[in-house]
Amino acid sequence: MNETRTLARFVAKTTFADLPRRLVENLKITVLDTCGAALVGARQPWAERIVAVIRALGGAPEASVIHQCWRTDVARAAFANSVLIGAFECEPLTGSHASGTVLPAAPRARRSASRPCAAFTIRVRRARSARPPPRASSTDSTSSG
Repeated sequence: MNETRTLARFVAKTTFADLPRRLVENLKITVLDTCGAALVGARQPWAERIVAVIRALGGAPEASVIHQCWRTDVARAAFANSVLIGAFECEPLTGSHASGTVLPAAPRARRSASRPCAAFTIRVRRARSARPPPRASSTDSTSSG
């Protein structure tokens, strides 16, 4: 439990000025990558069907859905946007778009916290520091040959 409190204090006290310049630059690339993934995802037939269901469910016009001309409540918009971000099924070596789960929820976090970017930054930092999965060796016993 102390680790959680320590992390929460760190997030609560971190300001944009505290972030290393290189991290901010990486964050910009990550957000741009996420937007590109969402635009490609918006053209995938299965994602179009999910977004159509979300639109049919309605909701207060609080937040935008990527590449759509309508708005819905923040929770549904976050769900739709995360579907679009992951719809193309092309993930980087870190395992997922670092912002595919965090960025769509940012509008919700912004309403309830004074520094939502700090949590997003921690997630990006963690993803950027992750090592790619090891490749199977040619002597792997599961290889056929």
